[in-house]
Amino acid sequence: TDALPEDKTIFYQKHRTLHFLPGINKDWLGWLTNCFLIRNPKEMLIGLSSYLPEPEALDTGLPQQAAIFDWVREQTGNIPPVVDAQDLLENPSGMLERLCAVLDVPFDECMLAWPPGPRDTDGVWGAQWYASFYEATTFPPYEPKSEKLSPDLVDLYEECIEYYEQLHRHRLTC
Repeated sequence: TDALPEDKTIFYQKHRTLHFLPGINKDWLGWLTNCFLIRNPKEMLIGLSSYLPEPEALDTGLPQQAAIFDWVREQTGNIPPVVDAQDLLENPSGMLERLCAVLDVPFDECMLAWPPGPRDTDGVWGAQWYASFYEATTFPPYEPKSEKLSPDLVDLYEECIEYYEQLHRHRLTC
């Protein structure tokens, strides 16, 4: 929320909802333009359960994301833009153009491609979170997960789908 870096008109920050612990003051979010990226809980849970054996709803970040969305909407009086990851991967150009229009940010084709490898801005967890993307130079096509949701995750899915649908009904479309 400080001054923008030199020669910048936009300063992007990525925040994970898991970092918003109870008791953390959210007032600073009202000073920013907020956007929300969502992902179908079925696909999220299949991936999450591969490294977290017994995930709970709070591990997905969806309850926190829905609460932050509601807080931002109440504080600003505006519905913040929501982008579904599937929509983005199915139509990167269209979704980014739409998001840019909503944010009053000029769209540039260079948003659709980037050089491979890690970035200085990846943070301390970059190698863990982004390693599979280090070879990518553009958005991959959307490929639904072929695995089925294990029976022990069905109840969690039912809980998470409610949060997802709450956000999904506000998603941007092209």
